[in-house]
Order: sequence, then structure tokens, then C-alpha cells
Amino acid sequence: MRGNTTIISDSYLSQPIITGDRSVIIACCWAHIISDAKELESFYGEEGSRIKKSLQSVYDKAKSFNGKDASNDIDELYHRLVFLLDTGYEHLRSRKFVENLLKRRKEWLFRFVIDPEVEPTNNRAERALRPVVIYRKTSGGSRSDRGANTYARLYSIFYTTKIRKKSFIMEVPGMIGRRESHPG
Repeated sequence: MRGNTTIISDSYLSQPIITGDRSVIIACCWAHIISDAKELESFYGEEGSRIKKSLQSVYDKAKSFNGKDASNDIDELYHRLVFLLDTGYEHLRSRKFVENLLKRRKEWLFRFVIDPEVEPTNNRAERALRPVVIYRKTSGGSRSDRGANTYARLYSIFYTTKIRKKSFIMEVPGMIGRRESHPG
């Protein structure tokens, strides 16, 4: 049986609607949350700074938990988040940011506390995509959809073999053989 898949979202809540798959678990990326708060700080000074400092303190506390009694941990973290952020804001953008953040399920915000195998950010995924983006920008992209799909599949296989510490050269022939015997 295949396990659950966790998507670490950069802050858009459309993934659960798009997937419609109950085996997909959503986790919020804290690097993006804090980065958005830093932007508020640069625009709105003290108000944004208060939001950023509050988020940073909750995130730091969340990283210190070891997940042994995770349901109590995430309740505590979420209540602390609400306590620090649920206040009046002069600027609409600050207010909307906090409202949207507090609408998220606490399990999404603190998935990394519940499951130690889930990272608190999507930085690894973004670093993995960086070579693909650079290739696309420097080469002008693919000349066809087929070429783009071929490159995407090959890079996916390459990166998967790299993560699994296997040889790309040794693994590809077996994967191509499996693909041909099970098309579509």
C-alpha cells in the first residue's frame, strides 16, 4: 500500500481542492510565511515587525518540539499564534495576511511537529527545481510540448535517482523497459 504524500505549500490553499485526494497531506512552508511577514515589515514598519516577530517566535518554539505528544503541541502552538496575532491592524494588507494565516488548519501549519519526516519549509523542493528553471531560461525553453515533457521526465528520473543514491545510468534502462511494458 502506498503511503500518504505531503505537499509543502508556499501559501496557496488550492492544492487540496486540485488534488481531491485524501492521501495528500498539506503542510505550510514557514520560509514563505516569514518572508511574507518580512515584506509586511518593510511596508508597514512596526505593525509588520510585530507580525514577523510573533511568527518567528512561534516557529522557533515549534522547531523545539520533538513530536511525542503532537496533538497537544500543535494546539499550544496554534493558541500562541492566535494570541500573538489576533489583534487590530491599521493596514488592510496586514489584517488580510493574518486572517488568511489563521484560517489555515493548525495541522497544516505545524505538520513538521506532527511528522518529523516533513520539513518546515519547501526549500529543498525549490532548490531541486532551480537547475530546471536555469536551463529553461538559458536555453530559451523547449521548442515543443513533447520536448518539454521529455526533459521534465528525464530530470525527474535523474533527481529521484540522485535522492535515492542510485546511478542514473544504471536505473534509466530499467525504467524505460517498465514504461514500454506498461504504457500510459
